[in-house]
Amino acid sequence: MSTTTPDPRDRSPQPGKEQGEPAGFRLPAGDPSLPLERVWPPFGLCLESPRLVLRLLRDADLPAYLAATTEPIAHTRSNPFSSPWNEGTPEQKAHASFAWLWECRSRMDQADLMLLFGVFLKTDAGEVLIGMQDVGARDFTLLHQVSTASWLVRAHQGRGLGREMREAVLLWAFDHLGARAASSGAYAWNDASRAVSEKLGYRPNGTHLVPDAHGRQAEEEVRYRVAAEEFVRPSWDLRVTGHREFAAYAGIG
Repeated sequence: MSTTTPDPRDRSPQPGKEQGEPAGFRLPAGDPSLPLERVWPPFGLCLESPRLVLRLLRDADLPAYLAATTEPIAHTRSNPFSSPWNEGTPEQKAHASFAWLWECRSRMDQADLMLLFGVFLKTDAGEVLIGMQDVGARDFTLLHQVSTASWLVRAHQGRGLGREMREAVLLWAFDHLGARAASSGAYAWNDASRAVSEKLGYRPNGTHLVPDAHGRQAEEEVRYRVAAEEFVRPSWDLRVTGHREFAAYAGIG
């Protein structure tokens, strides 16, 4: 389980960069019958692995998201995240997490990209939300790199699902989005998260001190980086739908 999230950045318009509609995105005027994923193409992006489906959360998924966050997640000696979002009452989690989910919907272009994929486990009874897998990028068409972070409810840890969800977004990032490298990070004591990165071909890329989740003490964070050609690929193939429309909307394709 990767535990660090991309640092919030100033998202104000940058000098020399025009703000406006995405170059490849077009909509017919005056048609209320358009499906939601046609109006907002990120909702149509879907990644499917053997056991999982990853897609951006819709508002109808929020009750399932809240239910997942109220289940035990961390089993480490300290909170493994960069903020204590996983602590508190369901009401506090709803207030903070929903605002974050909605805010990230505005970060959907190559200059500032933040995708929050819901991770759904395939079951005989349907898809069940069991975690989240984030993918972020800044100035993607210039830098061609992404960062990832994730969480998985404790009941589903230890089954290789954390690795499978990371493999899914890396396959998409390298083979469809055109990323050349990916980064992640974890506190030095978080052996499980670090092991996932190392098994996928990530190499240590330095350490630095950061505040812990509560801002009370310093923690050593280990940063990892993997180039596309060093990625240890899984034996299975990823099924991707909606990428072309998403890329056009985000100004990447």
